[in-house]
Amino acid sequence: MYKKGEKVYIIKLIDDKRYFDKYEVVSVEDAKDNGCWLTGINQLGNQTTRWYNNSEFIKSDSIVESLVSQLRDRSAVGMAKYNTNLDRNDLTIKEWVEHAKQEAMDLALYLEKIKQML
Repeated sequence: MYKKGEKVYIIKLIDDKRYFDKYEVVSVEDAKDNGCWLTGINQLGNQTTRWYNNSEFIKSDSIVESLVSQLRDRSAVGMAKYNTNLDRNDLTIKEWVEHAKQEAMDLALYLEKIKQML
């Protein structure tokens, strides 16, 4: 079953549409083949406990979670270093494209270096 601190998504069906809420597991009790009592903290920081049917769970992807965490860290470093973020409005579209091009060229250099090391 799920462990404390693990991230899970709970499927909600509303008007025949599937929605997902992300929870961090606090505890799991009375786990059975068809479900369990799960205490979790949702994205808003609210803690809830209720019975969940196993078909309502989707385990989060650890690779995606890792990348999201790294993106948040990178954003914090950028804020500390440049005192701004991507919500800024002082660049033109052409300037944004130039920034992206410079980053892509850096990526090409890193890939070529790695290729030569193989």
